[in-house]
Amino acid sequence: MEEQKITFGEFLKSKRLEKKMSLEDVFLQTKIRPNILEEIENENIEFFPDKLFLKSFLKSYANAVETDPNEVLDMYEQLMKESENDSNNDTNFCLRNRCLCILLIIVMALIIAGGYFLFPEQISSIFKAYTHKNEPAPLVSEKIVPSNTISHRDQKNNSIPNNNLKQKDNQKSNINKKGNSQLFNHSLILKAVDKTWLKISIDGQTPTEYILHPGDSLSLKAVEHFNLLMSNSRGVNIELDGKTIMIPEQYGNVVKLKLP
Repeated sequence: MEEQKITFGEFLKSKRLEKKMSLEDVFLQTKIRPNILEEIENENIEFFPDKLFLKSFLKSYANAVETDPNEVLDMYEQLMKESENDSNNDTNFCLRNRCLCILLIIVMALIIAGGYFLFPEQISSIFKAYTHKNEPAPLVSEKIVPSNTISHRDQKNNSIPNNNLKQKDNQKSNINKKGNSQLFNHSLILKAVDKTWLKISIDGQTPTEYILHPGDSLSLKAVEHFNLLMSNSRGVNIELDGKTIMIPEQYGNVVKLKLP
């Protein structure tokens, strides 16, 4: 009989029960909320916004129940490889079906083309009969509206010069002539009070990852907005344009922010 492999969620849960620990006990050591620990045990990978968070949580959980974090990470990687292989099999199945459909279409086209060359008169007569049957009935009469019947409202709209576009083009050219220091409209200052992992995107650009320790500070500038992803909602104090930003989340929550 083939031995069933244990997965990382079942493994961590079994180690926790061996230690006679509750989810609250693990929370006190790891600062990971019980509902997140439960999602880890259930192996609900889609629950986590970033796989880097999940790996960090797995290490902390493994240390809390006194087991090897590398063994847990190996179980996680093995599960991800099996899921990827299943996805590839489904993709290959869809590709085979698509190729079969294309092949059938090509065969049908060759059959039709061959029939036309072998029996051109019969095919032409059939085509003419079909097109004649589906011709639309001729219109009895058509009224042509003279060009001078455009309403006063349409004439007014047509005569409006496109000043708005010119003004926008002038504004863009004026902005480009200014110095780079005047392009930044927003200033963001982050001051760490606890160890926190962050991923920050400025004005929709490629995000950058940071790890802040207590006492660290980070200053950033943007033209339009910042997108933040934080592992600890109370791990940093946030100031935007000189104003403190309050985050109504419990300690340890994963949070996404768009500022302003």
